[in-house]
Amino acid sequence: MVDERRLYLAWGSAWLVGFLGLWASSGSEALFPAVRAGAFGVFFLLLAAASVFTAVHIARATRGVQGVSATTGLMYGWSWGVSFAALPVLIYSTKRVGASVATMDLLWTTLAGDLRRLVSPGPHRLPGLPRGVAVPARGQRAFRAGGPRGGS
Repeated sequence: MVDERRLYLAWGSAWLVGFLGLWASSGSEALFPAVRAGAFGVFFLLLAAASVFTAVHIARATRGVQGVSATTGLMYGWSWGVSFAALPVLIYSTKRVGASVATMDLLWTTLAGDLRRLVSPGPHRLPGLPRGVAVPARGQRAFRAGGPRGGS
């Protein structure tokens, strides 16, 4: 059986530590301004580790599942993978057309929440909707709050 607590712990930790690293390295008065690129690297590694953990956990938990459930799970898993692989491509494409770093930071959290909401199972499973709305809402609050000590 899939233990959602483990998945939430893996993903919550990756996002929390990753965003704390980005926050600490951003803005004109950043706590660690020289490590901005490294903070992105750590963030991506944490997200990749959470992805691998999720794939292994779900594969073990669903071993032997067949039929419609297996097909649904396969489509659901691939939609997450493809969506989140496309996310950095989309956001870095905005840089090529002149988006600021602040705009790109806002896009990360907003689009991640939008993907969460879009990829969630249908209306019969409403818990995905509040989480999908909460992610971009938190990201926008963080964007308005600015970086450490008021930097943006």
